Amino acid sequence: LDLESGRERKLDPCGTAPSPRRDAAIVVTEDLRRIYIFGGNDGTQCLNDVYVIETGRSIWSPLQVTGDVIPPRGGAVCMFLGPHLVVHGGRLDTGQGAPVPYSDLFVIDTATLEC
Repeated sequence: LDLESGRERKLDPCGTAPSPRRDAAIVVTEDLRRIYIFGGNDGTQCLNDVYVIETGRSIWSPLQVTGDVIPPRGGAVCMFLGPHLVVHGGRLDTGQGAPVPYSDLFVIDTATLEC
């Protein structure tokens, strides 16, 4: 959605796109220039990968986050605090038994890609 004109437009991005998934967290930067996707479930397992798309250039990129490893999960909530991507909660769904809920909190510095 172009917020200035109110018109929708479909992005046809190039680059390395995330695999199909459900329950991923998605968050847009305040300047609307980047969309981040974290985790989710690809139908066989929960994921903990991070992708970004630059909306102006329409290019997907996987991000290699260093430091603490965020456990795989779906249903997390993400938000931005300045240059920091904050990831909270979600659940691990192995398909065997009840999903395991998380109440943890991780912060990824999008400038250095450190968690």
